[in-house]
Amino acid sequence: MTDTGSSTRTAAPGGIFACHAPGDGAFGQGVARYLRAQGLDVSELPVQAGGEGWLATWSRQMATAAQVVLFVSELSPVPWLRAELDALFRSLARRPGLRLVPVIRAGFTDAGLLAALAPFDPLLLSRDRAHLEAELASLAARLRLPPGAPVAPGVGGGGTEGSPWPGLRPFGLHEGRLFFGRGREVIDGAALLGAQPSGRFVRWLRVEGPAGVGKASFARAGMAPAVVRGAVAGAPLAWRVLALRPGEQPLDNLVAGLATVFTGMSGTALRAQVEAAGGLADLVREALSPDEGLLLVIDHLEDVAAAPAGTQLNRFDAALSEALADFDRRLLLLTTTRAERVVATLLALPRCAAVAGDTSAVLALGGLSVPGLDEAIAGPASLVGRAFAPEVAERLRDDAVRHASTPACLAWALHALDRGPPADLSRYLSLGGVDAALAKALDARLAALTDEERQRVRALVLALVRGGRGHADLMGMLSYEEALAAAGAGPKAEVLVATLAEGPHQGPVAPPLLMAVGEGAQHTVRLAHSALLTRWPTLVDWLREDRPVLERCADVEAAAQAYAEAGARAEDLPSGPRLAVYAGLDLVGEQPARLRRTLRTAARHYVEAAQAAEAARDKRAGAEAEAKAKAEQLGRDKVLRRTRNKLLGTRILALLLLGGGGVAGWLAYEAHTRQGELETQVQWASDRRQEAVDALRAAEERHLAAEKRRLTAERERRETERERKQSAAQGARAEASADLVLDFAIEAAVEADDYFSRIAHPDAKYARRMYAQAVLEKLRARLAETPGNQRLQFLLARQHTLLGNLAVDIGAYRAALPEFEAAVVALKQLIGVNPDTRYVEALAQAHTTLGRLLSNPRRGPVDAERAAQSHTEAVAIWAALATDLPEDRRLMEQLADTRADLGVAELQRSRVPEALEVLTASVEASRQLRAANPDDAEAIHALARRLGYLAEAQVAAGEVDGGLAQYEEAIAMLEPLAQGTAESRPVDRTRAQLKRLLREAKIKAGR
Repeated sequence: MTDTGSSTRTAAPGGIFACHAPGDGAFGQGVARYLRAQGLDVSELPVQAGGEGWLATWSRQMATAAQVVLFVSELSPVPWLRAELDALFRSLARRPGLRLVPVIRAGFTDAGLLAALAPFDPLLLSRDRAHLEAELASLAARLRLPPGAPVAPGVGGGGTEGSPWPGLRPFGLHEGRLFFGRGREVIDGAALLGAQPSGRFVRWLRVEGPAGVGKASFARAGMAPAVVRGAVAGAPLAWRVLALRPGEQPLDNLVAGLATVFTGMSGTALRAQVEAAGGLADLVREALSPDEGLLLVIDHLEDVAAAPAGTQLNRFDAALSEALADFDRRLLLLTTTRAERVVATLLALPRCAAVAGDTSAVLALGGLSVPGLDEAIAGPASLVGRAFAPEVAERLRDDAVRHASTPACLAWALHALDRGPPADLSRYLSLGGVDAALAKALDARLAALTDEERQRVRALVLALVRGGRGHADLMGMLSYEEALAAAGAGPKAEVLVATLAEGPHQGPVAPPLLMAVGEGAQHTVRLAHSALLTRWPTLVDWLREDRPVLERCADVEAAAQAYAEAGARAEDLPSGPRLAVYAGLDLVGEQPARLRRTLRTAARHYVEAAQAAEAARDKRAGAEAEAKAKAEQLGRDKVLRRTRNKLLGTRILALLLLGGGGVAGWLAYEAHTRQGELETQVQWASDRRQEAVDALRAAEERHLAAEKRRLTAERERRETERERKQSAAQGARAEASADLVLDFAIEAAVEADDYFSRIAHPDAKYARRMYAQAVLEKLRARLAETPGNQRLQFLLARQHTLLGNLAVDIGAYRAALPEFEAAVVALKQLIGVNPDTRYVEALAQAHTTLGRLLSNPRRGPVDAERAAQSHTEAVAIWAALATDLPEDRRLMEQLADTRADLGVAELQRSRVPEALEVLTASVEASRQLRAANPDDAEAIHALARRLGYLAEAQVAAGEVDGGLAQYEEAIAMLEPLAQGTAESRPVDRTRAQLKRLLREAKIKAGR
């Protein structure tokens, strides 16, 4: 790639193509000119070629060149060199006769890149001119030799454990040299980003496609290196790249990723920065150099659709959307999303969805084309000096054509074939081919496990899948602790997770079932690849059989989340039939146990807490029922004893009366009556018990009905929330449209005022004031409609300031004073709501201007008291801003200038000691500013003026000698700048005024 001033010659067939970094323009172009002078056909990459993208032009140049010269110097950015070298390696793999000649200037020290270039016999250029001519002649002689030497074996390297194919994991950011088959798509993607012919600037490329198509590899190893090489029009040429997966804690993962890029900031500071309004945009603006950008690669963005709604997701959405909408274009976003989950993903990120229309473009990524398949099979093998037998390569390509939508299966088949014995056709067929190699290897891994271990694996895999419910299933992600719990916990679970995860202990063709990423609190576990969900029949069968478990798991976790968001109140825990459903008691076989393992920690604790509460309620109810039964039994026993005693007394009486017939009959009748009463009481107690049972059943039915109503209300609430989010998104779009109209109106007003200011006729000043007044009235009317609009409040304050300045221009000081006062009032009200730095600076400037106006004798009577008050407030604000940004020279200059104004006002109030104090501070600051910029004429002029103010205060205080010395120093300082020209007129006036004041001071002192 060349700088803007580079040559625009294109490569002729069989010519020499020169490549160099943007910062190496002088070096590369100078050597290229020398080679052309020697009669060699050397071309460089044009900046623009017929409106086509840079990447497409580079590819066309490489397709025709016979030799490539790569210029490397101490100015070459290492990321750019690495990406450019990866692209050159891919070209060398496609065209073995292409010759690469590295030219390295002394001073380049990156050991890794020097080792990568060593096989190409690089030419080292010294900085000694005595040897440079001979070295360049040697380069020209080398380029005249006939090309054709093949690439040295092992040049590419990389891959997984020595293989150029990574297996199931995606290609990484630094594996671009191994990523073949997507050249056309990378060119299309680069053309969609950045400045477009329509004038639009695209900052967000959304790569969408089916599962397993290779989106993550395309983003990391295809698009990211292209951006780093400068393929995006209108974007920076130096980049920092961050690649991450959002998971279900997207903000945490974003902050952890940023900590690896912005190493000078702590994690706490980064999180506070990102969570602040516009924080990510400010981070890019403040932490990067002006010519540097941040490329943020987020693959599997659909993770956010399964992430818990709440603060994490909202702040992640806000950070990305605000950065995309910011005026600073140095952040580019590259995301990958499964095609069927795009809508759900955008619904989960409503603020990003609102800005997507203005800032994003979509690249639909499909399966590999037939030429792409050929490259993906042959390219990496050629790069490392190996090649498949023709019959194996042909069979691989034919099988891959039938499965072009799942490059993961092809990548695993190639990885397995590359490892172990020679890759002949019989071995390829024994592996199972592209279609079955992955499934066959995974089944072999399962077969080596015990029955108990297979049950643990099944429960763990189910926990790592999120059921689609009518859509395709998704891969989930668990923390390491949750994965161990899903695998049955204990030492066996730890060994099992380690065994199934990718690692060096695996056999030569043993695919990982799991992928463990990170360390400590960030340690997560997920399935090795989403292709397993559809391409591994064993897992497909498990998902079909345990579909009720997956769906039940989603219900329980949603309920647990709602419970936590509602405050985790004990009375909201499920009970009765609902608890039985959540516990999986209606499931069959091993499914209840798998459900308990599949649930995440929070959901499992939710169910366990509900079960404990239910058991406690049952225990209390049992104790109450038992106590009630005992009480009823005691009552019945008491009645029986009373009846028995009465019967016994009756019998005794009857015996005493000698058993008379009438008496005996009467007694028998009485005993029979008592027995009937007792039976009636027993029947009454039995009826009451049955009524209690019926009441309990009725209460349970009412509970079930209430639960149904609650679930219905919950569904209605969710639907209402979804409609609310849609309405909010529509409102945001409407507000954005209104902001666009407002921005256009502001730009139009500023441009019109600018044209008025250029007209020399006196009537133009009148027209300018009338136009400014009309704009002010419009702003007031608009602000009355939307009183909380901070942008309008700020514009109103600016318009008051403009009217004040226009009044000062024509000498209407009395008219200017209320305008500046109104600006101060408006800015104070605005800062009370939002203490934005822009508003604070504008308030300080308004106070400064108002103070100068109040102390100006041409305005009328000087109001030194109010002037000093305004300058005091301005000094306090400028001092606070300068403390926060000590490196900002502009703020230090403003502070010194305002202190000088305050000193003048204090002199007008005859407060000489106070004037001396602030003027001394102003002069000291001015001396520091001049010391940092000794040749700055403005700094010298400012110091001289402030020395004059200090001299006046010293003379007023009786320190005549000190005052005279200050006058003389200031005059001597201005002597070299006073030249009698129009440009030096302000300096001449200051010098003349200082001389006059010096003469007056000497006269007063009698000298």
